[in-house]
Amino acid sequence: MDLIREKAEEFRQQYVHPVDLVPVPIEEILEFDLGIAPWLIDGLLQKLDVDGFLSNDLQTLFIDKTV
Repeated sequence: MDLIREKAEEFRQQYVHPVDLVPVPIEEILEFDLGIAPWLIDGLLQKLDVDGFLSNDLQTLFIDKTV
């Protein structure tokens, strides 16, 4: 668990905007810094019982539209 916290803190330090305020612009980080396209899907949570998932090629993050 410590490794996960450490990696999360490294990510936050690297990508948090300069004034270190919330909300963190996660959509911008995904698209422009990490090259991952967010794709909103209606009913993903209801159909698959997940809020989101990353594609096999790591290029698209599918996210339930209501989350």
